[in-house]
Amino acid sequence: TQSDLSAIPLLEIEVGIKVELEGEAANKENLVALRFKFPKGYPEDSAAIVSIFTAALNRSLREEVSARLNEISKGLMGQEVVMALLEEAKVTFPDFIAMQRNSSEKESDTTNASSSIDDKPTFGRRWLWVHHIKDSDRRKSIISEANGFHLGGYLKFGYPGVIIVEGKSKDCDEFVAWVKGNKSRPGGFGRNWGHHV
Repeated sequence: TQSDLSAIPLLEIEVGIKVELEGEAANKENLVALRFKFPKGYPEDSAAIVSIFTAALNRSLREEVSARLNEISKGLMGQEVVMALLEEAKVTFPDFIAMQRNSSEKESDTTNASSSIDDKPTFGRRWLWVHHIKDSDRRKSIISEANGFHLGGYLKFGYPGVIIVEGKSKDCDEFVAWVKGNKSRPGGFGRNWGHHV
């Protein structure tokens, strides 16, 4: 009866699959999690709702894969779809990885081409949070190093410590590398830089 259906909770499952990629990444496996939601009336009256989760794809491609799987789910309404959708994910996932790689390569080529044409420095800003900055010599060396890179910014010492620098993006990156540098480098804070500055 209708009142019995309202007492049924929404069923959700998550299934992880490993997808092997061909070509250069033949030895790598990518874990993909598919989350299925089965609304009331599934499978006869409602289609399963599918979401895909993976670090191997950017957000827009994850949404595109999810949309494709949901269209298939709607087309198969009236029958169980989990295995069919898992198989479809295994088949389409490598194509989407290839799309992302091609897109990344084109962006890289465009970036390289534009940087060779126009070498204007870009403005950058970096925020670093550290557990604490107590040592006065460390504070002085942070300020001195930032000045050496021609960076402006802000230093909050104490608990927590905050370092904000801005200037040329490349200089900001080099400053961050210096802060994170190993202790054998002059002024470097070591691998525990996030805690002991």
